[in-house]
Amino acid sequence: NYTLPLSETSKFETGFKSFMRKMESEQTGTVKIHRDSAIKEDPTKFNGYDYNQNIHAVFGNYSDKWGKFGTQFGLRAELVETKIIDKHVGAPEGKQNYFELYPSIHSTYQIEEGETLKANYSRRVDRPNNRQINPFNDRSDKKNNFRGNPNLKPQFTNSFEFGYDRFLENGSYNLTAFYKQTDDLITNVQFYEIYEGNRVLV
Repeated sequence: NYTLPLSETSKFETGFKSFMRKMESEQTGTVKIHRDSAIKEDPTKFNGYDYNQNIHAVFGNYSDKWGKFGTQFGLRAELVETKIIDKHVGAPEGKQNYFELYPSIHSTYQIEEGETLKANYSRRVDRPNNRQINPFNDRSDKKNNFRGNPNLKPQFTNSFEFGYDRFLENGSYNLTAFYKQTDDLITNVQFYEIYEGNRVLV
C-alpha cells in the first residue's frame, strides 16, 4: 500500500492485493448390500473436484476536508478467475472470469461541535463458497440431500446510508436510515426427487 499526503487535510492512498486459492478434494464411499456380502466401493458416493480461484485487486482512495464538510472517495477494481474441475468422467469444466468495479463514497458534515450528519454509499460482492458450487450430491442425510451449482454467480449489493450523530457530555445517540439492493441473490432452492425408490428433499 502507498499513501501520498497532498495537503494538511487531504491524502491519496493506493494499493494492490492478490489472493490465490487452490483446493483439491476427493472422497469415496463404500456399500454393503447384504450382511454377509463383501464391502465394495460405491461409485455413486465418489466426490472429487479441484477448485482454483485467483483474485487480483487494485484500489485507490482520496480523502479531504473543507471546513465542516469531509469526504472520502474510493474505487476498487477486481479481476476474478475461477476454475472448477469435476473429476467425474465426462463432467464439464466450469469457469467464471469477470472484472468488476466497486466504488464507495463517505461524506460527513459537522453541524456544530458534537453534532454530525453523514451519508455513505458502497458496492460490495459476496461470492459463493466451494460447497455451494460443488455439483456432488451429498447424501449423508438419507432424507435431505445437498447439491451445489457450479454455475452459481456472485451476488452484488449496493448500500446507501444516511445518519445523524449527537455526542453529549454523558452519552451519545444516533439515527440511521439505510437501503440495500442486492442483485443475483444467492439462496437455497429446495425440491424433491426420487433416489433408490425414496422421495428425498434436495
